[in-house]
Amino acid sequence: KKLKNKKSELKTWLSRNITTPVQELMEKLKEKLRGHEGYYAVNGNYRSVLGFWYYAQWRTHRMLNRRGGKHQITWEKFGKIWNFHIPNPRIRVQIW
Repeated sequence: KKLKNKKSELKTWLSRNITTPVQELMEKLKEKLRGHEGYYAVNGNYRSVLGFWYYAQWRTHRMLNRRGGKHQITWEKFGKIWNFHIPNPRIRVQIW
């Protein structure tokens, strides 16, 4: 239930920030993902954290393509932007 709510909140947040410049948007998103990772990234829960990270990546790419304009952002170009701003998730706390 919590993961479903987090995904819904992320979707709402992205739709509200659709006009935010890309660099500012990615910095705010990085903070959100680090907070999620800091709370949920314990050993045994990495798959769930990675799933949320992939969902955020997919949803952000989709949102950026809905901004308008003549050209869509390709997945390759978006991947470069994403990898520059957003670090890969990792286990933060070893509980056992």
